[in-house]
Amino acid sequence: IRDSLQLVTKSMRSFTEAADIAEKKIQKKQTMKLLYEKLSKESNLCIMTKDFYRVDCGLIIERKPIFLRYDKEAMEHFRFRHFLLKKHNMNMALPKELLEFKEREIGEVKDDLDKLSGEEMGPTHEKKLDNGERIFYYGNSKSFFFSDPDMDDPHSIQYAGANSVYLLLKDKITGQWIFPTGLIKNKQSFLSARQDLFEKVSNNRWLVEHILNRPLTFDVRDLTKEEKSNPVHRKCKGVKTFYFLATQLSGRISVNPDHFEDYAWVPRLELNKYFDNETYNKFVHVTALY
Repeated sequence: IRDSLQLVTKSMRSFTEAADIAEKKIQKKQTMKLLYEKLSKESNLCIMTKDFYRVDCGLIIERKPIFLRYDKEAMEHFRFRHFLLKKHNMNMALPKELLEFKEREIGEVKDDLDKLSGEEMGPTHEKKLDNGERIFYYGNSKSFFFSDPDMDDPHSIQYAGANSVYLLLKDKITGQWIFPTGLIKNKQSFLSARQDLFEKVSNNRWLVEHILNRPLTFDVRDLTKEEKSNPVHRKCKGVKTFYFLATQLSGRISVNPDHFEDYAWVPRLELNKYFDNETYNKFVHVTALY
């Protein structure tokens, strides 16, 4: 009887200990849930995921190619494809108005460019050909008609005109080249956060279009020492940044000198000149050559 009582007592003690452990786990989950709800209700705080990562947004601002560049093999491919489609009557019929081309004066083209940019555009430099002809270029234009194909300044919107280029910024504090990122405030949409981030970058002196509602990519990083010292981040494990695509529309490019000391338009083939290996591997596959 004594042994049976000891066994029952031992079993009851083990059961009680297991129940206490289970109750502590439940209390911990409830506490974390209440903390998450409390943080979510604070409008002046950042957004946090349920696994306690701060959510940031980033911008990958792109300028599409100005010039089309095809090698001999690509042109042969297009000719062969056109031949096959024509042979089997698979070419799409084009409306008549698309086939009626009208010669336009340079002044008419310039007027359209002025309307697109929202400012008066004048020639910034010229080149003299061997035959004595002078060609004028408009430094802020993305039209092939006025763009310099030999532009070698990465500050120019015309740099690497045959490729897609992306805006990289040099952070004023760290000195590193980055895609711009910013905090998302509580109850703020991704679109609103992207607009605020672009204002931080440009002071809204030029225009972009936010063309995708889904991010191109994301990355995860640890908190910096400064962020760890902030009481808001006491329960935060790190930062998840979601990068969205935008395309440059018009305006003369400038960046906010309070946050950035330099900028560059960089094609995919030159990202390795600005990024370290880890950062390069994060972004090289979400950028385009053309």
